[in-house]
Amino acid sequence: MPVRPLGLRRRPGTSGKMILVVDDEEWILTLARELLGDNGHAVELAPSGEAAVAAIRSRKFDAIICDWKMPGMSGIEFYGRLLEDRPELAEHVLFMSGNSIDEEFQAFLRHHERKCLAKPFPIEEFRGAVEKMLFAA
Repeated sequence: MPVRPLGLRRRPGTSGKMILVVDDEEWILTLARELLGDNGHAVELAPSGEAAVAAIRSRKFDAIICDWKMPGMSGIEFYGRLLEDRPELAEHVLFMSGNSIDEEFQAFLRHHERKCLAKPFPIEEFRGAVEKMLFAA
């Protein structure tokens, strides 16, 4: 991906890609919107798994970035709902975690062939993982 000088930003939404970010931490949602918007993507934010389910039922997304541990509906439970409601999106999910990943979640990731970024993550690692998921052949 070409490197842009600091301060030079693409307008959000110019890539034609729509990304849903699901996290119960407002600062993560704000950061993700800024980073992904800087890459030209349109971003919708969901502060809970329940809000994310409502979003996937009413809009089309090219990728979903989801925390795995949230109050109420967890990322794993949201993924299950995604498989029921929008199975075509399941391979376009990237998980994030601020906690150590236990064996059960590691097994889940292996079974579903999903990746998980550990928070805090380097900005370029986050951007790179999203771009790879969006533009993989």
